[in-house]
Amino acid sequence: MLAVNVFRPVMGVTPMTTRFLSTSSILLKKKTDPTLPEIPKGAPTAYTLWFKEHVAKVSPLYRRPDGKLDMHKLAIEAAPEWASLSSTLKGAFQERATEARKVADKAYLKFWNSTNPEIRSAIEKSTGKKLKAPGGKKAYRQSIAERPGNPGKPLAPYFAFIKDVRESGKLDKLGLDLDGRERSKALAREYGVMWNALSSKEQQVYKDKYHADKVKYDAWKTTQSDLSGKE
Repeated sequence: MLAVNVFRPVMGVTPMTTRFLSTSSILLKKKTDPTLPEIPKGAPTAYTLWFKEHVAKVSPLYRRPDGKLDMHKLAIEAAPEWASLSSTLKGAFQERATEARKVADKAYLKFWNSTNPEIRSAIEKSTGKKLKAPGGKKAYRQSIAERPGNPGKPLAPYFAFIKDVRESGKLDKLGLDLDGRERSKALAREYGVMWNALSSKEQQVYKDKYHADKVKYDAWKTTQSDLSGKE
């Protein structure tokens, strides 16, 4: 079977060709530790799906005397052919890529949920690949918040004060006649006025709570291999 690498930009090609040859579905290298779970492969792009079919059709035209494919020439000449495809044909490949993405995302989510931070850290060290949480950074932060024993990252004193003011409802009626941005500015100014109106002793209550909660949170972080040492 021919090992066709369509994921690496060919040297000397145009920016357009490089864009065509780029893909988010880079095949991950095999792990070096066979005892660790294998990372699911990413989904192919629409162009990748088309390119593989294209290679199968035209490979005899790009066969060198040594029997190997001239992938450099093939890739360069494939880009304009892809660009000239009708929107209908491209749409068909895009639909296949979308379905492939759904399958890949489902497989990756299953892999992620079947591992813990310690195992994922070991996989990263073994493969040299940084594992991303399903759904991106927002989902990753949410997953951290839901971990057993997490006391929660403490709010800075001023923001903890703002949270208390919001929950008290004291400023619910402020700036109701203003648009969203102007009302936010008015609220921000009032929060500042109210914070500065607190006595040093009252502000210190928030500061002491922040430091106490931070000690607990930092202690918990040391038990998480992917968080230890991070701010």
